[in-house]
Amino acid sequence: GPASDQVTATPAAVPDKPTGLSATSGDGQVELSWTAPADNGSSITGYTVTVSPPDGTCTPVATSCTVVGLNNGTVYTFDVLATNGVGDGPASDQVTATPAAVPDKPSLTATPGNQQVELSWTAPADNGSSITDYTVTVSPPHGNCTPVVTSCTVVGLNNGTEYTFTVTATNANGDGPASDQVTATPAAVPD
Repeated sequence: GPASDQVTATPAAVPDKPTGLSATSGDGQVELSWTAPADNGSSITGYTVTVSPPDGTCTPVATSCTVVGLNNGTVYTFDVLATNGVGDGPASDQVTATPAAVPDKPSLTATPGNQQVELSWTAPADNGSSITDYTVTVSPPHGNCTPVVTSCTVVGLNNGTEYTFTVTATNANGDGPASDQVTATPAAVPD
């Protein structure tokens, strides 16, 4: 009989595992990116990201994804796998990340003294990243202090002048909002 048409087929397999998975923490989220693996003869049709503990969601776009709905201060583990027409490939190596935000605002109090004002504040929530520093602002700009834990004494002020003070907490994510302003007027003890 007549010869049949020849059909050629290229064998295909599941994709290789994605490589170079990296994670960047944010406020309640982690941005993931990776390098596309070899598709092994069948185009990659999608990616699946696994989050552990199972919090948050993301919809992969090309080779990146932002996992949202995470809890600040919780350590999460992530991996990603590629899927093609044959099936799911192996998962990437895992990465860990801890979402975090800037600290909340401190609660500040001021006690006036002779040419000085003693400031103290309550440490605010660190929102997942330890507080590394406090910054005290004095207005009008006069005097100085070096914060020690949650207090400092602003020295070199003029008695009888009203000063306004704020304090800001800083962590690895940046400066949080300033405390509410407090005012104080240094004064000497009467003769």
